[in-house]
Amino acid sequence: MISCYDITKELYSNYRKWNEKSLQERYKSLYNKITPVLHIEGQEEEIEEECEDDFDLE
Repeated sequence: MISCYDITKELYSNYRKWNEKSLQERYKSLYNKITPVLHIEGQEEEIEEECEDDFDLE
């Protein structure tokens, strides 16, 4: 089993370019690899409900 830490460690250990464009590309790459690992069924609905409760102005 590979962890999110292992994924990021491997990607960053070989990473040499540190400019804005390359960091944005790296972010997208990491996000696309890690998000499915962390995904929990039904999680989106719970987060949306919590956000709605946090911003209720009534």
